This record gives sequence, structure tokens and C-alpha cells, in this order.
Amino acid sequence: MKNIVGKSQTIKKVNEDLIKNIIKNEGPITKLEISSITELSLATVNKIVEQLALKNEVKVSGLSESTGGRRAQLFEINANLEHIIALYYYRNYCIGVVANLLGEIIYQEKFNIRMDTY
Repeated sequence: MKNIVGKSQTIKKVNEDLIKNIIKNEGPITKLEISSITELSLATVNKIVEQLALKNEVKVSGLSESTGGRRAQLFEINANLEHIIALYYYRNYCIGVVANLLGEIIYQEKFNIRMDTY
């Protein structure tokens, strides 16, 4: 990763967003793997992942394979923390969709709209 210069709050936000994107795209993933991909120190990754876990933005999804020592926790995005609602209107019908933060459709319905009632 290239070096970024800026205020400490900006750097923290950039690092947090970077880690969230790595967890979203690569998860379930360990803190050590995140550190390796991002080239951030393990201490920085630990702190940010713990903060994200406290806000329920990420969650522990299991444990890694044993390599002889203690098994590392695997983290993934808490996809159901928030939901997205989308409505698509076309001619005489509307499609409503509810999706989670990973874009997985939870509910979808198509319904007709009568134009003579307006």
C-alpha cells in the first residue's frame, strides 16, 4: 500500500475503510491476514478490528485452521447490521427490494400500479 500523508483522524478513517473493504471482499479473514494484505501493523489492525466489532460492523464468524498454536478468529462483515431498500418503477408496475450490506437480496416483490387511481 502506498504511504498516505494527512491528519491523524484522516489516516485513521482511511485505515478503517481499508480494513472494512478487505473484510468485506476477503472475509472470513484473520487479523494477521488483514495485516499482511494492508501492510498495516498487527497492533493497528487489532485496534481497528476491535473498534469495528464494538460497533457491530464486523463479527467473529469462526476460527481458523490450527497450525499448532491457538486458532485465530475469523472476521466478516455484519451484513445484517443495516438494510438497503430500493424501488424501481417501470410503466405500470413497481419492484421493491430489500438487501443487506453485502447486496444479498432478502426480500423482493413486484406489484402492479393502477394509473387510473391518480
